[in-house]
Amino acid sequence: MHTLCQKENIIYQAFSLLSGNRQALLKSCVTQIAHHYNKTVPQVIYRFAFELGMLPLTGTTDVAHMRDSLDIFDFTLTHDEIETLLALRGLR
Repeated sequence: MHTLCQKENIIYQAFSLLSGNRQALLKSCVTQIAHHYNKTVPQVIYRFAFELGMLPLTGTTDVAHMRDSLDIFDFTLTHDEIETLLALRGLR
């Protein structure tokens, strides 16, 4: 679906990035990336989605929590970090 959206110039809204990928979020490579940037795991995942051209949706109604989760614009993931996170796609 994401590839089709890119091809048609449609912004893909990424929902359930955290709840739909709980096993991947527990991986040490994810927590290491978060620690490197002094960010939370959710912030890394939302940044990852953003860098892939997705619009990350948090699913929260708490404004403070939403602001914290989407505080993702002061760092950029490296190519290797993106590849590491992409490799986690098969986990469920």
